[in-house]
Amino acid sequence: MRSGPAIVAVDEDDDVWVAMARSGKLVRFRNDRVQSFEIGQDSRPVAIAVGNAGNRHPNTIWISAAFDEKLVRFDKLTGAIRKYSLGEGTMWPFMIDLGPTGDVWFTQRAVGRIGRLDAETGVVQQFALPTENAGPAGLAIDPRSGMVWFTQGQVDRIGRLDPQTGKVTDYVMGDQSTGMTSGPAGIAIAPDGGVWFAKLEGKLGRVDPGTGRIQLIEVPEAARRPAGIAVGPDGNVWAVALDGNSVLRYEPAPRRFTIYPLPTGTVDAEPSSPPAARTARPFGLAFDSRGNLWFSEQYTGQLGVLALAPPSLRVVSPNGDINTHDPFVTLAAFDRVSGVESVEYSLDGRSVTLSAGRLSLLDCRPGPHRLAITATNHAGFSSTGSSDFRFTPNGGTVSALIDALEPTTDVGRAAQNAARGSLNRAPQDAGRAEALQSILERLAALRTDFAGFPTSYVQTLVGHFRTEGTNLLEVKVLDQQPWFLPAQLSVRAGDTVTWRYDPPSQGHILPQHANRIQIESDRVVSPLLRAGESFAHQFARAGAYAVTNPDRPEAKLVVEVVQ
Repeated sequence: MRSGPAIVAVDEDDDVWVAMARSGKLVRFRNDRVQSFEIGQDSRPVAIAVGNAGNRHPNTIWISAAFDEKLVRFDKLTGAIRKYSLGEGTMWPFMIDLGPTGDVWFTQRAVGRIGRLDAETGVVQQFALPTENAGPAGLAIDPRSGMVWFTQGQVDRIGRLDPQTGKVTDYVMGDQSTGMTSGPAGIAIAPDGGVWFAKLEGKLGRVDPGTGRIQLIEVPEAARRPAGIAVGPDGNVWAVALDGNSVLRYEPAPRRFTIYPLPTGTVDAEPSSPPAARTARPFGLAFDSRGNLWFSEQYTGQLGVLALAPPSLRVVSPNGDINTHDPFVTLAAFDRVSGVESVEYSLDGRSVTLSAGRLSLLDCRPGPHRLAITATNHAGFSSTGSSDFRFTPNGGTVSALIDALEPTTDVGRAAQNAARGSLNRAPQDAGRAEALQSILERLAALRTDFAGFPTSYVQTLVGHFRTEGTNLLEVKVLDQQPWFLPAQLSVRAGDTVTWRYDPPSQGHILPQHANRIQIESDRVVSPLLRAGESFAHQFARAGAYAVTNPDRPEAKLVVEVVQ
């Protein structure tokens, strides 16, 4: 509670950085771990700005040390710290931002000036403001124009400084301000170039840079003393209410407010300081790359986040040509803020479930299919991804179908066992398709001896094997001699051969042997085949093809291709 987290910033790696005003530290939150870096016990770090290649400060965090009268540069890679003195006297450097040309800009509340630091030379240039005792606080730089915008809390004005000329323009709202009670505080630039600011008296404001017109908007009474402000990529305006103990969203188009009360603390109708204060005092705020809003709580020493974004989702497999009846489904679903609550699957618009991570295609027609996956986080936001693949059933599909049958008579049981034997004896060459058709047709003739026999699907498979038989040639990759089964293969030009590495499991241990398929004359080398994976290649021309496994020199197969 004595750490005093102030301004929050998020870098390009989605690390969250917080200036710890009371404890004199810089904090990084990464992968659920809080790491702190010493700035100086009495330095009073208030604001931070994230450097990147775009603003010419890669891997750098800049900090304003208010009580030290210094700016601090922190190297994210090495942890090295360099301090820049701003001169003699009390200046109270407060907010800090980085210009598009690499300059470091900061407000000086005590002397009513805007400062610019050249990080290469250490030279500080001062810009006096037209109004005395202005108390400049918030600061934001338009990344397109380079214009420096700032709030003047003591005189109820917004200022703009042209870095090229040094000219300062004031946008006046009133003749006086009570500063910490009613004046403008935080300021932010919207994607459309509009300048938004928060007024402690209970208002949000917008300056139109083109016309200079100021629009003031009353916030709901419960959002007491809005201070920190940020604009999301969608143009919505966000603020934290110091005494309202909440996060506030304003949608400009419908002119609608939404209040998100914090789970810690309550509204402070009569503001006080710890330990008497009831509010958590939310202060700094910043968005991460996903659109979640991070904020600090000065009076509780906590970092908070409002989940506003769906989980990230990437579907890896199945894709391409799939000839196994139960392919693995591989995806990456992640949500660092609220966690992934559920993942749902649908195949061609029909809800399906996985079994041990595999998708059953036993009732799927051959041809193209789409697997859609929806991941939902605990905040109720969802992401959907999909994978397109083409199902080309083979002997493995027939084997799984035979095993899934439920015979109801002795005739059915005998037919099931006979079908298994016929499948084991089926040739591996061009006659395989005809053999698979025959097995299925014999079973279909005895369909009344099975419960729920899939007549329509069996007919579909028979038709597929009749027309697509050239894609059924399969070679097993073995962990012992003869290494390939069959060891010799004769096919026709245009046929596709599939090499499958599917060794029997040994308890909970999967074989770790390295297997690749190399077809030397076609200059083809497959990816590494793990257990259950396959590789297919179409032989376009007649000839003799030597097939080897580069990871096992003794493994050789000759494929004879005839016209």
